[in-house]
This record gives sequence, C-alpha cells and structure tokens, in this order.
Amino acid sequence: MFWHPWGYFLLGYWTYRYRDTDLWLVLGVTAIVARMWVYHRSYDDMLVLLPMITLFRIAKNGPDKNGYDIMAGIVLALATMAMFVPALIFVFPAWKSMLKNSQSFVPVVMLIFLLYWSWRETKTRHDEYVFARSRFDF
Repeated sequence: MFWHPWGYFLLGYWTYRYRDTDLWLVLGVTAIVARMWVYHRSYDDMLVLLPMITLFRIAKNGPDKNGYDIMAGIVLALATMAMFVPALIFVFPAWKSMLKNSQSFVPVVMLIFLLYWSWRETKTRHDEYVFARSRFDF
C-alpha cells in the first residue's frame, strides 16, 4: 500500500503528542503504520499482532459505559478472522478479490479505532485533572 512521506511526520507528531498514553497503544499504531509502509505478502501479517494485543487489553479492562470495550472486542474478532485469509484464499478461490481487500480494510479499521481511543483516553485524563484542580481552587 502506498504511504506518503508526510505520513511519517504525522506518525512522529502523533507519537510525541500521545507519548504519555499506554505503551501498547503507541506500539499498536506504529505497527499498523509500519505494515502499510513495508511491502509485504499476505502471510507477513505478524505486525498486526501488536495492535491485536492492544485491542485485547482495551476489551479486557471491563465494562465501559459507552461500550468501547465491546467495540474493541468486535474489531479484535475481525482482525483474528483476517489472520486466516491467506489460508481461505486456497479454500475459496472464487472469493480471492474480496478476501484480499479485507487484508487492507481491517488494519485501517484498527488504526482508526486506536487513534480514536488514544484521543479519548487523553481527553478523559485531562478532564479528570481539570475537575480535580477546580475543586481545590478558591
């Protein structure tokens, strides 16, 4: 997949901006960008394992009032199913184009979810800090 050089600057900016978030989150986003950058075959998807671990950690943290843990579980299930695509191409050769397109779609969905999660986590932490500070200001 083509990745514009400005994408690396955006990744650097994002990494600097969210350097205080969970390390697995930073590793997951970086792994997806690396997967989009490097030429790879359909069986070279071990880079997807890091974002899958991140999604598992988000889903495992328990019930969220907005349901983001369930969304993380659904995206994790999609990623797990996408890991079987190279084998399914040989079983269902008529579905080859659809299966190969899913190899690009699933990492993009994971990237969007992880970017949103990092923004939400930082915003929540900032709002809690502002609330705690405002209670003690007289």
